[in-house]
Amino acid sequence: MTEFAMIQPGTYTDPDSGESICISLSPYYSKITIAGRDWYFIRETGRFDGTSVTLVSNGPFLVSESGERQPKEGPASSHKTTGRER
Repeated sequence: MTEFAMIQPGTYTDPDSGESICISLSPYYSKITIAGRDWYFIRETGRFDGTSVTLVSNGPFLVSESGERQPKEGPASSHKTTGRER
């Protein structure tokens, strides 16, 4: 038996811990963001579909948002969280 529930998009904050979750909807996915990580669920079935990925660059170049390659300065790594653009 399949049960359905409606969920409203928004940001919800736990009054005791101060931690927040953000819920957003697209035509095909429900996205829940917890501690900076995105969790994707297929809206039609409610089935879990995957999470966002954190990429770390240790190479000699950094890639900007526009796709430009620029030399990396210093030993620091670049972190970029990519979600599913739906």
